[in-house]
Amino acid sequence: PEESLHDFAGRLLDHKMFGAIVRNQIGEVVGVITEHDMVREAFQKKAHLYDITVADAMTEHVITCDDSTDLAEALALMGKHRIRHLVVQDGTKVLGFVSIKDILEKIHADEQLEISVLRDMAGMHGGV
Repeated sequence: PEESLHDFAGRLLDHKMFGAIVRNQIGEVVGVITEHDMVREAFQKKAHLYDITVADAMTEHVITCDDSTDLAEALALMGKHRIRHLVVQDGTKVLGFVSIKDILEKIHADEQLEISVLRDMAGMHGGV
């Protein structure tokens, strides 16, 4: 949380990440931060990234879901809380986080697979 946004942004770029779960010294989740949060904070404060900490820009109210949460339920949670990321847990263990983009890409891939299977089946039976 005490890291400057400048240093944090460099780590995000190095690891090709768009955000991260923020933990305190004892490993407790204290927030989530994304590129969007960093840009918003820098713009609102009219400050340089060296002068803003991760704690300043992060979202403190973390919404979580279980690793068994289905995609529709996860999307509903995001809509209800007007957020784009959910922290995914297995009980009390934090596994990572998922974005609305991740979920929509998965739904799209599943739909494309279903369409492909249906086309193949229709072709086997001489059309429908």
